[in-house]
Amino acid sequence: MSTPLLPTIQVLGYLLEGNFTNTDHYSNIYEYKNDNSKMIGRHLLRFGASLATDNRLGTTVGSVDVFDTIQTSNGSAGTGGDAMASMLLGLPTYAEIDTVYSLVHGGKIFGGYFEDQWRVNDRLTLNLGLRYDVTDWPREGTDANGSSITGNMDLNNGTYVLQKPAPACSAAQGAPCIPGGTLPAHVTVSPNGRIIKNSYDNFQPRVGVAYRINDKTVFRAGYGRFFDNWAGVVGFAANFTQSWPNVAFLAAGNLNNPFPLPLLLIRWP
Repeated sequence: MSTPLLPTIQVLGYLLEGNFTNTDHYSNIYEYKNDNSKMIGRHLLRFGASLATDNRLGTTVGSVDVFDTIQTSNGSAGTGGDAMASMLLGLPTYAEIDTVYSLVHGGKIFGGYFEDQWRVNDRLTLNLGLRYDVTDWPREGTDANGSSITGNMDLNNGTYVLQKPAPACSAAQGAPCIPGGTLPAHVTVSPNGRIIKNSYDNFQPRVGVAYRINDKTVFRAGYGRFFDNWAGVVGFAANFTQSWPNVAFLAAGNLNNPFPLPLLLIRWP
């Protein structure tokens, strides 16, 4: 991925020239499945297993300078002004630089099932089955560029959990790092390199019955429990891309404002 050398320039009323480089790969998914069936007497047995990877890469690299009219406006009311003049004077109102590297990798979804379709007699058929799935949650980033050093709030106990330990800023000389090298209170490091813990209780029973009342009427009923192991896995795991103590982008607003906001004083009776 090439890095843009020139920033995006936005001049209010004149120009919007974009210069960001984006990469999105949502198709890093491979699936392997095996399904089998075997008839034994009045029992039709079905069983199988599946394995799927769950990964994603998304990057955003670039910068932007925004020029507005207020930097060259006239009078304390801030009227007039010209964004092009502000640009020629080199007075932006907003600036941002992005170096987002969102790699979600190592995710896997394991599944297995067993079902017995039992034809009790010519009228009654029972279906009994059980499925089990487990999601091995993906990790964030890589060690090579430091993006694996990120964190997320654990709302169960009020702590902030780092995926991997961060070095002291005196040694790293830049993010991601910890000032003084000592973690603040209520900040911990994951013991196994995971921020999101796996769930191992996704047992999903299946029960069904079919009873032929006569040649034209059949009574059917069923019950099943299902877990969606796909929805939100990659998206949620990417929510803490380069979170503290990492830095994904830097931004500054209200720059070069010649008319600072007045101080609002409140007098209580």
